[in-house]
This record gives sequence, C-alpha cells and structure tokens, in this order.
Amino acid sequence: MNIDQLECFISLANTLNYMKTSETLGLTQPAVTKQIKALENEL
Repeated sequence: MNIDQLECFISLANTLNYMKTSETLGLTQPAVTKQIKALENEL
C-alpha cells in the first residue's frame, strides 16, 4: 500500500466516478483502475 493508492481511493470514494478521479489526479482511467486493484489485492 502506498500514498498514491490511498489518494486514488479517497478521491474515488469522494467522487464515486473513475472519470472525475482520473481528471482530478491527472491520471488515465486505466491507471486509476490499476491503483485501486493493487490496493484491493493488498487488503
């Protein structure tokens, strides 16, 4: 688990939208999905 994954999770929890999260964080949607999947696997 790293800070980028947590930041991604918090943003996604607040927006409930992968597109808005990717725009907010300056990432692509696949990058957001990858971060969330990695976090899920670690938990």
